[in-house]
Amino acid sequence: MIEVAIAKLRLTQPVRVGVLNGYTIGPSGETPCQPRTSRFSAQDWADRLKEETTFEVKLIPSSDVGGKFDVVVNPMGETYPEEDLAQRTTFHRIRRFVLNGGMFVNVGGLPFFWMWNTRPVPGSEKPTGKTALGFTSGQGSLSPQTLVPVALSGQFPVSGTWFEENFGVRTTIWNDPVPLDVYQTSADEKIAGTISGEGGSSRVTEWRAVAYAEDLAPILRAVHPSTIECYPIAVLKRGLGYLVSAGLALDRTSPEDHTQSDFQKILKAILGLCRTIRCEGRVLARTE
Repeated sequence: MIEVAIAKLRLTQPVRVGVLNGYTIGPSGETPCQPRTSRFSAQDWADRLKEETTFEVKLIPSSDVGGKFDVVVNPMGETYPEEDLAQRTTFHRIRRFVLNGGMFVNVGGLPFFWMWNTRPVPGSEKPTGKTALGFTSGQGSLSPQTLVPVALSGQFPVSGTWFEENFGVRTTIWNDPVPLDVYQTSADEKIAGTISGEGGSSRVTEWRAVAYAEDLAPILRAVHPSTIECYPIAVLKRGLGYLVSAGLALDRTSPEDHTQSDFQKILKAILGLCRTIRCEGRVLARTE
């Protein structure tokens, strides 16, 4: 298949990896996006990925997302830097990158749940979805740069988000991140290797993990308190490319802290996926 041949060629060594640095263009006049649901900075991800000899890693603004990179990592968790709030320029650039054969990796919860205005000016802020989410005083204050995309309707899994509307994915929702035991089937291990115990623990802190999608390939599985199976790390085939969603809270400081082992699991999943695509030309996703 031509698609398989192209995928193998794209991930020949070195694999070109871009890590979003929080800017849309550059530091001049911009307030950089800050990680949400993650305590790991863009530099943390870049430094660790640079340890892999098969990777060529660069910190990049979102305007650089495109064909000169094979993999782009968003280390900002549930938020991302948006160049144009009205036109959603950055979001559509990322979507095209995936459809055209790139791999986009989102860490720390529900992808694209927040957008960050790097150039705040009066009147430029508005919700990215249909209805803004209300906040209680207990959730703290928000900076002028952060926006929420949609109201959580109370449905389970979450519906009406950008992730669902543009990629057909629904996720779990709970009041707080949930520590869960994870496992893999033999098919999961063929996709990205054995990672359930990576970092010395087979428990993760799940947060808005994938619960339903077509063309889905689970990498890690768990049973959510709602009794449904969810996928704390999953890869989704979209167009010619892939979107990797890591529904993990990487900002926990509780006694049961899995952030470091969760960080290691995501890193190993990225490595394993690149290896699989380089060797096989594709990841065989199952259809829900």
